[in-house]
Amino acid sequence: EMHQLTVTLPEGAEPVLYVMLADYASNTIGYKIELSSGGDAVGRCPMALFSDVKKNAWYHDAVDFAYENGLMDTVESLSFEPDKGAMRATVIEALYRLAGEPDVVGVELPFTDVKGNEDYIDALKWAYKLGIANGYSETMFGAFAPIPRQQLATMLYRAAKLGGEVETPDESVLDRFKDGAQVADWAKA
Repeated sequence: EMHQLTVTLPEGAEPVLYVMLADYASNTIGYKIELSSGGDAVGRCPMALFSDVKKNAWYHDAVDFAYENGLMDTVESLSFEPDKGAMRATVIEALYRLAGEPDVVGVELPFTDVKGNEDYIDALKWAYKLGIANGYSETMFGAFAPIPRQQLATMLYRAAKLGGEVETPDESVLDRFKDGAQVADWAKA
């Protein structure tokens, strides 16, 4: 059975309609419909699922990519929490998933604050084995600690180096930042 929907937009509003569809099993999918094209431009839009993300946010495409490719899980049903910081475990999980979730059988971890049944355990084994992520000490990883920018930049740089040639920037690049002198020595290596 066909249903018709009429949409009247306020003057000056963006001619885009975001739609979320769900079935009886709670399977949901989001769509973006460009009304200016007569509704012909319809595309999947995972961000349409989230109630806490502005649809015109500058990071719209990045959220779509991360969700569509399973790099990040939602915090709660239909919630992304874009204004909250990430945790160390979240970042290594995203990098691990982006790498295709390689096998980590036989990798041992020295961290006493990590249980063997944590959701992020394989990601941590992978990141630790490849030197992408280290602990705060030899025995403490701090998976649920917020990730400061220098830790994030270091993990991203180390992961990128694994994927191919990445130029090591001259330390003078830090002079562009007012807090560049505060970057830890381990983050420069």
